[in-house]
Amino acid sequence: MMLAIRTSLNNKIMKKTLILFSILAPAFAFGQITILDTDLPIIGDTIPRQQDTLTISTEGPSGANQIWDFSNATAHVLNNTAILDPSATPYSSNFSGSNMAMSNDGASYVYLSSYTDSFITDGAAGDLLGTGEILKALFKPSLTLNKYPTAYGNNYQDTYGFDVSADGSFFSILLDSIRLKHSATVYDTVDGWGTTITPTGSYNSLRVKRVEYSIDSIWTLPVFGFPPAWAYLDAFTDTTTTFTWLAKEGKLAIAELNFDSLDNPNVLTWSLMPASPIALFSYTDNGSGGFSFSDISENGPSSWAWDFGDGNTSNLQNPSNQYTADSTYYICLTVTNSAGSDTFCDSVVVTGVTNNPPPIANFSYVDNGGGNVTFTDLSLNSPNSWTWNFDDGNTSTQANPTHQYLADNTYVVCLTVINGNGSDSYCDSIVIMGTSTILAPIASFSWIDNGGGYATFTDLSSNAPTSWAWDFGDGNTSNQQHPNNIYTIQDSTYNVCLTATNSAGSDSYCDSVFIVDTIIALPVRESISNSFNISFNPNPASEKTTIQFSDNYLATNIDLCLFNAMGQKVFQENLRNQPGGNFEIDLIQLKAGVYFYYLKETGSDKAGSGKLLIE
Repeated sequence: MMLAIRTSLNNKIMKKTLILFSILAPAFAFGQITILDTDLPIIGDTIPRQQDTLTISTEGPSGANQIWDFSNATAHVLNNTAILDPSATPYSSNFSGSNMAMSNDGASYVYLSSYTDSFITDGAAGDLLGTGEILKALFKPSLTLNKYPTAYGNNYQDTYGFDVSADGSFFSILLDSIRLKHSATVYDTVDGWGTTITPTGSYNSLRVKRVEYSIDSIWTLPVFGFPPAWAYLDAFTDTTTTFTWLAKEGKLAIAELNFDSLDNPNVLTWSLMPASPIALFSYTDNGSGGFSFSDISENGPSSWAWDFGDGNTSNLQNPSNQYTADSTYYICLTVTNSAGSDTFCDSVVVTGVTNNPPPIANFSYVDNGGGNVTFTDLSLNSPNSWTWNFDDGNTSTQANPTHQYLADNTYVVCLTVINGNGSDSYCDSIVIMGTSTILAPIASFSWIDNGGGYATFTDLSSNAPTSWAWDFGDGNTSNQQHPNNIYTIQDSTYNVCLTATNSAGSDSYCDSVFIVDTIIALPVRESISNSFNISFNPNPASEKTTIQFSDNYLATNIDLCLFNAMGQKVFQENLRNQPGGNFEIDLIQLKAGVYFYYLKETGSDKAGSGKLLIE
């Protein structure tokens, strides 16, 4: 019975207290690290921690630059350690000198005193035995957990003790009370530094070895004793060892390994506080001064800040950059998450910069939920052609498409972009979840002008709309999914709107539609008698371009027609020259694409034709 009494009292009380304060040592950073009182948790924090109660992990080696890998630990018990103001706990009057309290269950509490030079445990109170009886174990003397500053190689010792009584009937009907007197000496040594890997992440850490030598004496108070007097029962000595791994972002220890009575590891505890990110990147030289950068940082950063060394920056995870001059550039990436930030820099040598670089493919995406994803082209160097492969059998040639996935999966999406100087491809994986969720539609459509005022419209809405409402901008409407419309007034621009609806909601999308009068054969030939020697500057053009005549020819009045790639006339205007004999054309109303021009001088048979590219 003596062993059972001693084991039950001591183990239960110490588990309730040591499970908290044995992990209170604060954290460290890199190699030559120092901890201060400012690294401790503060009132209001909650520190989640998991326990593997069947661990087969060992403590590993001591020393510098070690790796302690607990990534294979299995979660059995979750504890959420609340950091409290002692005044918010029921036993604060017994610990008037404490300025912090901690609890895992809201039923028992450890009381502490935090100072600039030390961190001290004053004791514990509450249902320490799990029997419903309230016990108050005041440490006399208190236990110093840490002295500040401290670092790798430091060591210290301290003594503490407590004297606590409990209801004896829990152990025997013949006992009124049972009493445990505990005294101990603790030796702490910071015996290693390196990297600790847990299922949460990788931490730059220190390891603390704690050895405790204790003496426990058991006293009993019989039910029928007279006069009542405590009777000495027995005394025991014990030695226990605990290893604790400390990291700055953990606030409490990020890992702790306890041992059973046979010195075999039996419980591994680790923190769920996220690890600070470790910045790292790689890059690809695409040639002609174009570079693609890939974030390979560890510990889940949530934001990225790139400095490419040429004045350009980016907040994308995997950006691209076009350098405009050969040189050596110093690139820096700063990554951040809720636990902290880190920066990594590397130099790149840029050669072969050209004024006409090929495109550098890149894109971002937004998961709209329910399998619906919006993709945004971020390619550099003005691509004019896009080919998307969504890895589910579907493709798109839009610059910024929206795609609906029908099954949860991981998809590798690839974008290939082209300009007049070459092509490039970029792929990224996306994880799709929740495709069974019904989402409101995202309206979109395309249209074709068939000539003669006849237009065909195609619904491109995502998220499976069940009804459609079209407004063709001329007073006509339709409820068909893919309608047609005949415009009676041609060579005009109409604002066409589609509202798509399903059981989850509706959405509207509008676009300007330019209707020409008819389809005509292109009067474009390789050579024309009495032809002009002309050029468009610039070509490619965006908003404006200028017709220039060579050989000092001075034209005063010309008729110009532009035709799209389908042979539809989309622009016709009589132009008069400006000073210098040139004609300026406003292209703002035309979409990007390839056009064919035909111009003829008014009152003569001189004419010219060719191609005009609008970006």
